[in-house]
Amino acid sequence: MPEANIFMDLAEPPLFIDLNGAPIPYPVILGYGSSSVVIQSNGKAVKTPLCHPDYRAREINENIGTIRLEQMVYTRLQPIANQQICPEVLKWIAFTQFNIQLELLKTGTLRNLLDKALIEPPASKKKAWMRQLVRGLMYIHSCHVLVVDVKSRNILLTDDLMIRYCDFGDSSYISEDVNMDTVNDCGYTVKIDVALLGAVFYEIATGNRCDVDLYDRGVRHNRVLRWPPRFLLPATAGVFYGGIIERCWRPIEEGGIRNARELDMAFERIEIGLDKSTEPVSL
Repeated sequence: MPEANIFMDLAEPPLFIDLNGAPIPYPVILGYGSSSVVIQSNGKAVKTPLCHPDYRAREINENIGTIRLEQMVYTRLQPIANQQICPEVLKWIAFTQFNIQLELLKTGTLRNLLDKALIEPPASKKKAWMRQLVRGLMYIHSCHVLVVDVKSRNILLTDDLMIRYCDFGDSSYISEDVNMDTVNDCGYTVKIDVALLGAVFYEIATGNRCDVDLYDRGVRHNRVLRWPPRFLLPATAGVFYGGIIERCWRPIEEGGIRNARELDMAFERIEIGLDKSTEPVSL
């Protein structure tokens, strides 16, 4: 979710309307994506279907469907309204037929903080963020959900700079009788979530963006995805926890990390001194 000043550099900001056709005032908009708009209302962040004045019923209904899928995911992650289970997942407060009411976090996204930080976060904070992200991903996968869109812009921070996963509009809602390690939903797997988390780790470690395109240019319209070849990803030599990042990206058959549990164990092995090969670089 981008921050509230997202329209500052736009000469002609997009016009958003609610489902009744009334314009949504720009000052209340916290962010928007391909299918939803997030506004601030009564101390909550309210996610509602994206709607432009020229949208047809089909487009609006598709966006409503995305909201309802995300409600299903949030209910899987937190069965009871306003009762958070996993500290690393944003709390939902209430649902209506067409929106999701969420905990309002005014600090913004991890991406925004990294972009605007005047002072590089200390190594202890970077490590804490990485560990929180791993714990959150382990919990999400244990609930039979693939995040799919694991990006720093979809990770919020609390006032005390703790991690919260948010934005599950593109997530995969997996049957609970399926082994998550073998799930392949149109190419999305737990390994892809882990690899994308490695890109977030790289951004935390370096402050530089690490956008990953999972789609081959020639087959994008077929929604066929694959992890990009190594030469398209940045170097990790000398990077804080670079060995961990490298193993997130490496194929499983080449020693890559398979799932979030293995990723958590990799951090544990470093901390207790059993694995020197992926020890973090001191900053």
